[in-house]
Amino acid sequence: MTVEGLSIPAFFTCFRMERRAPHTYPGFSDRGLQLLVRTDQKRGFPPICPDFFVELRSPSDRLSGLQAKMREWMDNGARLGWLIDPEARTVYIYRPGQTTERLVDPRRVEGEPRVDSFVLEMAGIWDPDL
Repeated sequence: MTVEGLSIPAFFTCFRMERRAPHTYPGFSDRGLQLLVRTDQKRGFPPICPDFFVELRSPSDRLSGLQAKMREWMDNGARLGWLIDPEARTVYIYRPGQTTERLVDPRRVEGEPRVDSFVLEMAGIWDPDL
């Protein structure tokens, strides 16, 4: 699957976090989907953390604040996270127990084993007028 843009509002209450909303809809394991459905039936925010999530830095965001938020997601059980900084044309990849990987001006970012069919082509993010 190749995605050019996807944004579905979603809020999650993680076990050790305040209510958070990643900028794009996250991926869930079967466990997460079951919790999401049960919580939705109760009309509340699910007390889970997504397996995969993406944060897109806006011009008003401080990088240090987003990096802290990314670490919070990872500390709460996320398995893969991307922080995309369009202004710097940089993608930071977060994985549990690993040093953050920094990709400068990548053409595409691939989802790895967690979401191996997910590929994000970066041209539309680096140059939204394309």
